[in-house]
Formats: sequence, C-alpha cells, structure tokens
Amino acid sequence: FNTSLANYMCGMFSYCENLTSLDLSNFDTKGVTDMNSMFSFCSSLKYLNIDNFDTRLVNNMALMFSHDTKLERLNMTSFDTHNCDFFNLMFEGCINLLVIVNQVKCENLIMWIPEYVDKEIINTFFIN
Repeated sequence: FNTSLANYMCGMFSYCENLTSLDLSNFDTKGVTDMNSMFSFCSSLKYLNIDNFDTRLVNNMALMFSHDTKLERLNMTSFDTHNCDFFNLMFEGCINLLVIVNQVKCENLIMWIPEYVDKEIINTFFIN
C-alpha cells in the first residue's frame, strides 16, 4: 500500500503477536517523523526487512522493536538517526537480535543498543 504521505507510523504493527515475517522494503518512509512502538510486542516476528527505510526526519524511535523476542537480524544500514532524539527502550527484550548499523549515520543510536543485543557496526559513508 501507499505510504508516501505518512507522517506517523506509531504502533503500526504493535502487538501483531502472530506475525512471523514482514517485508517492508518498499515502504516509503521519507516523510515519517514518528516510529514510536512501530513493531513493539510482535512476539513471533522472526524476519523483518526494513532495509530501505529513510529515517532522516524521524524524531522518535522509542520502543520501536521492544519485546520482539524472536527477531534475529535487523539491517539498519539505511537508517540515518541524526534528527532523532528518542531511542528509549528501542531494543528492550530483543534477546536474539543482531543489529547491523552504520556508525557514520547512526552515531547517536549506538549507545542505546543494550549489551545483550549483538551489533555489527559499519563505518562507511556509502554502502553498496
């Protein structure tokens, strides 16, 4: 569906407890400012493709993946979090997760990733 005019995606998939896989690689997120709790409490979610998310305008990512206990891998290399101020509990309870993040575009996010979440940090301006 068309998300090109969306500004708020708060809780969009929150509490979708039977959801196991979700491919949002075609979501247009360039106008979105709030992703608070977007995928929180999706307790069966194992695969989530957000590879092409444009997060340059997002100010709030608090609780975004909170308690997605089966989620295994998040490629967040497209994320740019320079305008984001709220990361509180973004990965709370994500005990099986590997986050792949670009340090150049997400320097302010990295400190919010809990120790129990594995992370792969890439240090490049351009990712092929």
